[in-house]
Amino acid sequence: MATFKEYLKFTDKIEYRDRQIAAMRGVNIDEDTIEELSSIGEKKTFLIFAHPECPDCTRFVAVLETLAKYIPFVEIDYRLRSLEKELLLSLNPEGKIPSVFLVDGIKITKILSEYPDSIKEMIYSDVNIKNKYHLGEYDGVIIETILNAIREK
Repeated sequence: MATFKEYLKFTDKIEYRDRQIAAMRGVNIDEDTIEELSSIGEKKTFLIFAHPECPDCTRFVAVLETLAKYIPFVEIDYRLRSLEKELLLSLNPEGKIPSVFLVDGIKITKILSEYPDSIKEMIYSDVNIKNKYHLGEYDGVIIETILNAIREK
């Protein structure tokens, strides 16, 4: 289990650590979302397979860490795919990163594999959308994906 600070140490390249922190500064959350997150009354645990050198991971982690500031009881467990590939493949046969799961006791629900499902096809077919995703133009889709997983619990 790794915290966000430990996650940043998954790479020894300072530019990727800096890029992750800079990405977090660019995430904007509206007041309604903050209010909804603040009203969550039970612990939420996220399991994330990610790496700071992965641009898809950088964007997702930036959004999740920003949202987590407003969730009263939250735990985020970062894992390295290279060290725990068997676990990742047992939860997500695609094995892509980021792979994100909501953990509730023994129940593990996949939230995301590489990109939110609602834009996955668009991203695969249009490089410009992928670039926009990395720049934060689809943060709202990431936020909605996370909120929907929390709401469905």
